[in-house]
Amino acid sequence: MFDTISGLPVHILVVHAVVVFAPLAALAAAAYVLRPRWRGILTWPTAVLAVVAGASAVVAAESGEALQRRLTRDAGPAASFDLLRAHVDAGNVAKVLCVALAVVVLTSVFVVHRQAPRRDLPRPLDLATGVLVLVVAAATIYQVFVTGHSGSAAVWSGIG
Repeated sequence: MFDTISGLPVHILVVHAVVVFAPLAALAAAAYVLRPRWRGILTWPTAVLAVVAGASAVVAAESGEALQRRLTRDAGPAASFDLLRAHVDAGNVAKVLCVALAVVVLTSVFVVHRQAPRRDLPRPLDLATGVLVLVVAAATIYQVFVTGHSGSAAVWSGIG
């Protein structure tokens, strides 16, 4: 299911969604947390971007595993796959962070801030949730970059 579409690896098609939607979701989440007056406008776009980023990261990871199985099967045991292993490891962390971003964003949007979307002085739960969203958002952007870079290095070195 996650291997190919019309002969093209699904992974190659889906990773672009992660590269676009994960940073957009992270930036929207940061704006949502840092600018309380924008929350009314950002609620649904932030939630949708976070869910799409998390879902696309899961599909990218599953399709990447299918691609990895095919590459290692076709290349044989003598091939060196250090770059591919680094990409897989980075991708697993990126998947977890994208899903975590979706969870903390949805929690922030629909549980914590729903009660008082325009309050200027944050309650402790608001503050803690906001800090958590910012940390996960920054980590997600960084990890998506690292994962993309390691994947590009693997492809352009001739592995993929």
